[in-house]
Amino acid sequence: MYATEKVRKAVASSQDSTLINLFENWHQQKEQIARLYSQNQDSKNLDSLVQNANLMEKELTRRSAAFAGQFARKKYTWQEIQQTLKPGEAAVEVLRFKKYSPIAGGDFSDAVTYAFLILTAETKDHPQLVVLEKGNDLEAKFLKFYHNSIKYNLDDTYSYKNFFEPLADALKKNNISKFYFSPDGVYNQLNVNTIFNPLTQKYLLDEYDIHLLTNSKDLLEPHKTATTAQAPVLIGFPKFNLTKDQSETPAPVAAESKIKQSRGLNRGMRGLLRLMRGDGGISELPGTQKEINEISKLFNVQPSIYLEKQATEDVAKQVSNPAYLHIATHGYFLEDEENLSGNNTTTQYVANPLLKAGLILAGAENFLRTGDPVNDAGDDGILTAYEAMNLKLDETQLVVLSACETGLGQVKNGEGVYGLQRALKLAGTKCIVMSLWNVDDDATQELMSTFYKELLTSGDQHASFRIAQQKIKDKYVKPFYWGAFIMVGI
Repeated sequence: MYATEKVRKAVASSQDSTLINLFENWHQQKEQIARLYSQNQDSKNLDSLVQNANLMEKELTRRSAAFAGQFARKKYTWQEIQQTLKPGEAAVEVLRFKKYSPIAGGDFSDAVTYAFLILTAETKDHPQLVVLEKGNDLEAKFLKFYHNSIKYNLDDTYSYKNFFEPLADALKKNNISKFYFSPDGVYNQLNVNTIFNPLTQKYLLDEYDIHLLTNSKDLLEPHKTATTAQAPVLIGFPKFNLTKDQSETPAPVAAESKIKQSRGLNRGMRGLLRLMRGDGGISELPGTQKEINEISKLFNVQPSIYLEKQATEDVAKQVSNPAYLHIATHGYFLEDEENLSGNNTTTQYVANPLLKAGLILAGAENFLRTGDPVNDAGDDGILTAYEAMNLKLDETQLVVLSACETGLGQVKNGEGVYGLQRALKLAGTKCIVMSLWNVDDDATQELMSTFYKELLTSGDQHASFRIAQQKIKDKYVKPFYWGAFIMVGI
């Protein structure tokens, strides 16, 4: 998270007034940048603010060990990661890159290449490298085939060969049954557990114990416990239209001309209008109410529950280190937009990738209809990934996003996914459950209830999640029902 209470307290304990003022000014500037991003303000002004904030970060890193420990990136060696591995285990890092072409004027080629770096407890000189040359096919026709097979519940006997077979061959040679998988590029857009092995007639969920990580260095972080955290917080079944009465006819969605002029509804967020179902507005999610009510009965302590009008953006922003944070609502991920003028000319507007993913909460429909904030604090009912970075989750053991498309984000070379996954990691939580495609309500309710029952009995997050998926798979065989959700983290 960009400004944790832990760091603020550490800075304050220094009793260095100059350092304290610098930290507070930096924090305020970060919040101002977030507001300007959401309002699509002038890019030159933003560039200046971002540059100034970066300079303050460097000074804070230099002067405060607590700040540096939170934000400075420590370099690790593969030997350090290797020490965490047991026999039969591996760490697999996925790399996406384009080859450098000196004969093309120092440019990079258009061909995308993928590679697996495989590290085991027995690795001697260096991690093993397995290269996949047809990266463009992986990101285009092969990924499309995978997604269509999932969406239409078709048998998929090709994705194993396309996405996994080269890695499987290397794992078999090293007798690996459990591996930590850090995806990049296209591997962030599929769930490896749902890949079907036509030779064994099994899904990878049953063949390997696969732990997803944002980076292999996560293995070196201490495991988080919930001993110092607060009671669980459950948010769901938001009332998207806070002014709508059941007998009222809703106002029509704002015309495009009005949207373009609206201060609140910026260019990037106009893609959210796809959530509006005509005059009916954003579809309600009664299944999420049932889901939260069922889950709430499983905890030994009384969780804080926020439903309907209480399931607001402000409530989400005010959470303070709950043991578990569960949010059940609509999620979204916005693809890159075509040029607004309909031609190929460029514009000055560049959307921050962290504004392209988020969660839809109470009052969002009001905002999408009018472009006006839903409260005096300026909230719009939409918790973007950019805003989620500032949640207080340093002592939170697990965040569960029971929503559609929450795992998606803009793919960047070597940078994983800029989306809710990255934002929540920055906010402090070490483990996240989220989805990669639109989910089935009934299957999701069963999956979540089964998961929490297992978790609160065993305390093992990963094992509980895997067992829950296997149980749901026994009832709903196709991956569409049981494979939408992934767990990332230790």
